[in-house]
Amino acid sequence: RDLHSFPTRRSSDLNLYASGVQSSGNGASGSGLSRFGGPGGGPAYVFGEAGAPAFLRRVAPKYPRSSLARREQGVVMLLLSLDRHGTLLDVSVMQSAGPRLDEAAIQAARASSYLPATRNGEPHACTVTLPIRFTLRQ
Repeated sequence: RDLHSFPTRRSSDLNLYASGVQSSGNGASGSGLSRFGGPGGGPAYVFGEAGAPAFLRRVAPKYPRSSLARREQGVVMLLLSLDRHGTLLDVSVMQSAGPRLDEAAIQAARASSYLPATRNGEPHACTVTLPIRFTLRQ
């Protein structure tokens, strides 16, 4: 597959099998976030759950060449802060996989666009965790 092929999966799954970059599902358990403890005061969600934000346009992270050469792998857990329109206000790293992989994940999150979280059919501001796994093919 080429670097931009996306199999049909849950909205939270980012897959680049050729480069080995994929989201790791909803693995936010143990993140320390309470349901209403996100920055900006909105509820904290995990992509893929009911009422959570969704991707309007997904941009897959690019595996940095220097990380490929060093055979670096890992999971970058991002915390995204979105307004009631789905606009990305802030992105931070909750769990690092190293500076090069962290930056690749952040760039992809910033280049993506989002649908807002909803509660009772109404959009609202929130934070959402986005795990991105960088894995090398053997």
